[in-house]
Parts: sequence; C-alpha cells; structure tokens
Amino acid sequence: VDGKIRERTTKRLYISPQVVRFSHSPISFNMKKQASSNSFARYVIGFGLWMSLCLCPLLVQAQQTLTFNHQGLERSYILYMPSNLPDNAPLVFVLHGYTSGANIIMNYCGMNAVARRHSFEVCYPQGTRAVTNATHKLSAEHTFSCGMSNGGFMSYTLACERPDVFKAIASVTGTMSGGDWGSCDPTEVIPVLQISGSADNVVPIDGSLTTAGDWGGAPGMAAVTEFWVNKDECMDKEHEILAGNF
Repeated sequence: VDGKIRERTTKRLYISPQVVRFSHSPISFNMKKQASSNSFARYVIGFGLWMSLCLCPLLVQAQQTLTFNHQGLERSYILYMPSNLPDNAPLVFVLHGYTSGANIIMNYCGMNAVARRHSFEVCYPQGTRAVTNATHKLSAEHTFSCGMSNGGFMSYTLACERPDVFKAIASVTGTMSGGDWGSCDPTEVIPVLQISGSADNVVPIDGSLTTAGDWGGAPGMAAVTEFWVNKDECMDKEHEILAGNF
C-alpha cells in the first residue's frame, strides 16, 4: 500500500510488533535402480536413516487438523503445538480473511515460528472459534485473537462480546463491523493493535466500506482507535505516519 498509518496507545502494556518472513521448499528425490540387490538395500537403509535425522526434529512439534460438530455443522481447525510446551501456555487464535482459509493464513503469516520462540500454542480456525483451553491445559488468562481482513473484524467481535476470554486482539486490514460499532461495550480492558493501509480500497481507512452484509457502518479508523483509547482509559497517545511503499 502507498503508506501506512500506525496508531499506538499505551496504558500498562507496550507490545513491540515484529514481521516474520520465511520460506520453505519441498524435499524431492529420485530413486534410481541399483546394479544389485545389495546396493539397493544399502541405498534404502541409508535413505531411511537420512530421512529419520531430517524429520526427528519435526516430529516433536505437533500440528493437527481437528474437527467438531457445532449446531449440526462440522467445523475444523488447525492446532499447532511447539515442542516442550509447558502447562498454562498462552493460546493465540489466528483468523483468516474472507475467501481465505486456515491453512492459507498459517502458511503465510509466520506465527508458528513466533510460537516456537515464545512458547505458545496457535489455533487456526476454519471459519469459527474452535478449541477450548481446558482441553489442552493452556492458560485461561492468556488467550488472544488476531486476524487478517475478515479475521480482524472477527477479532473485534470477540473483544466486544467475550472480553472475559480474549485478553487482547490485533487486526490487520480489518475494522469494526457496523453491528459491533453500534453495540460494543466490553466490561474489561482489552488492548488492541490495529494495522491499516492508507491506500486500502477493500477496507478503506476512512470508514467508507459498504454497509451491505453488515460489513460497513463503523466510522474511519481514527474514530475506531479513539473508541478503544477511551474504553481502555489510555493515558498516552502517539500518532506516526510511515511514508513509503509497504
């Protein structure tokens, strides 16, 4: 986008955001016929040992795609658990955007790498909130939500409706829906991080998003930010415009 606006408000907590980039390539191999059965056996054994050495570090990290039934509909989510995760570890929900999916956002957002460094579990729901802390012995006091686009909208909904569960949220190119803007009244302090692009014509920063489907209806991002500043009783405020292409 042509420029980015960052709004940071502080009360007791300051979070320094990071950008994580990563890439991976599939492992490919070509198994050729060997001159004798003995050499072929040695090849297979050697290849098996090599694969074991490569994959052992990955096996201690659990990634599962799980399903459950909610009101007659089967829902699914991807759960990523780094190795040696302690009891009462934090849980972060990462919500995908409209027309996207759990696997897509997991592959591009880089949150698994962050989870390994900081020892927390990540849940990537496919369209719905999906997992309970009690099942996985995680911290009920350290459950958070973040999301891209529509996932940002949903994160605001969780902040408005379940501040007893979600202790902070982050939205990337999302905003509050018209319904949330008209009814949001959280009973607890909810830290909020909002990242918007000044040239975003899908979720415009000026609040001109269409009201069809209850998407639009909230004002511009300046007013949305001020709403949370007042709700969280923030005492300090910084406003900085970052020039350039991002």
